[in-house]
Amino acid sequence: MAVEGKYCTWSTKAGADLSDLTAGTGAIYKAVTQLGVKATTPGVAAAGILLYGGTSGQHVTVGTTGEMKFTAGAAVTSVNAPLSVAANGYLTVATSGDYIVGRFTEGTNRSTSITSGSVGTGLFDFVNPQYAASAAAVTF
Repeated sequence: MAVEGKYCTWSTKAGADLSDLTAGTGAIYKAVTQLGVKATTPGVAAAGILLYGGTSGQHVTVGTTGEMKFTAGAAVTSVNAPLSVAANGYLTVATSGDYIVGRFTEGTNRSTSITSGSVGTGLFDFVNPQYAASAAAVTF
């Protein structure tokens, strides 16, 4: 099972319905913007990961830094893989030109990989995303 550790949060008003808390398919554990909507494109628009949802107009809680759960938009096959925001708030392995917002730490039952749509754990910093100018910048 994916876990969460110490993390920093803030609240914002949901700009869309973020009340579907079904892990993997709902809004929970996906990247959102400061306007309280799912982040739809890679880049610095994402403010954090939705930790507690709500309907449009309600306050929601967003995690900005720390160890948090996330929903994968594609398979993540290695520990420490750099993560970036993809379409519809999912997180995927970063490639050249992406902003790295976190690193994969573990999947279900402490596994070293997860499949698309699965919930995993990562270490995140949405406050200071790292720009991956080349493929070399995304490997450690």
